[in-house]
Amino acid sequence: MNSKKPGKASGTTEKAAPVKRVKAGGRQKGTPNKISRDVKEAILDAFEELGGAAYLVWLGKVEPSSFATLLGKVLPIQITGGEGKDLFPSGFIIEVVDSASKKRKG
Repeated sequence: MNSKKPGKASGTTEKAAPVKRVKAGGRQKGTPNKISRDVKEAILDAFEELGGAAYLVWLGKVEPSSFATLLGKVLPIQITGGEGKDLFPSGFIIEVVDSASKKRKG
């Protein structure tokens, strides 16, 4: 008996079409990972315990490079002014100045 299928060259194999499965279980699309959510909540709790915005002011004064790194993560990548022109000229530097110590000196 001939085991070859008609119209097929010898040595070829047939592949079945992939079967689409219905997703069962797991997180729904868009649901955040529980560990990521818990870590984010812990960071926000610590932020509030450290003083919230007052802590950021302190950080900007004591550790300006750390504050600048944090600021860079929350600001948009590119800020533009009117007519699509850059808002800040290239080489623009932000300097954090402690206004309280400036008043004491002056």
